[in-house]
Amino acid sequence: MAYKPLPTTSVEINKTVTPMNTPSQIDEKPDRDMLRAKADEIDEQVKRLQAMSKGLRHAAACPEDDHLACPTFQRLMKVAAAGVRVRERRSNN
Repeated sequence: MAYKPLPTTSVEINKTVTPMNTPSQIDEKPDRDMLRAKADEIDEQVKRLQAMSKGLRHAAACPEDDHLACPTFQRLMKVAAAGVRVRERRSNN
C-alpha cells in the first residue's frame, strides 16, 4: 500500500509507531519516550496557538481605539510570547 508524504512530525511518529517491514526492524517496539516528547511538543504548540488566537479575537473586538494599548491584549500577547521563549530554551538545551 502506497502512502502519501506526511508532514515531518507525522512521518517521525509513523516511523516510531509502525515498524518498517524489514527483517532488522520487524520486531522493534515503538520509542515511547519519543512519543511522549512529541505529544508534549504538540501540547505546547496548541497552547501557544490558542493564546495567539485569543489575542487576535480580542484585537478584533477590542473596545480600545488602539488594541496595542489594551491591557488585556498585552497580557494575551505576553502569554503567547512566553510559550515561544520556553520552547526556544528547551530547543537550546
